[in-house]
Amino acid sequence: LGSDFKEITLEKSYRSCQNILDCAEKILKKHVHLTSARNCKADIKFLTFENEKNEAAFIAGKIKELIGGLDFNTSKAENETLSFKDIAVLFRLNFISKPIENV
Repeated sequence: LGSDFKEITLEKSYRSCQNILDCAEKILKKHVHLTSARNCKADIKFLTFENEKNEAAFIAGKIKELIGGLDFNTSKAENETLSFKDIAVLFRLNFISKPIENV
């Protein structure tokens, strides 16, 4: 690069809520203040587990709680319409999914 290049920093997020960005800054220990273009609230919970089996059991239990059972068409409350197709579990690494698949 020549001496005439311009550095552009991306400090505004159009995806994440502000409390998610604030949390990420603390975890990553970055001293960059990110701002959000979105006005939303999202609860953040940090959970730790003794092992991957306990983590998988928690995730499976939470899904069961959200959909109200193990039937594809059941719901916890009449006004809810959650089913398995409404739930996603995201992983950064594929091998982490094995314990959850086995639950």
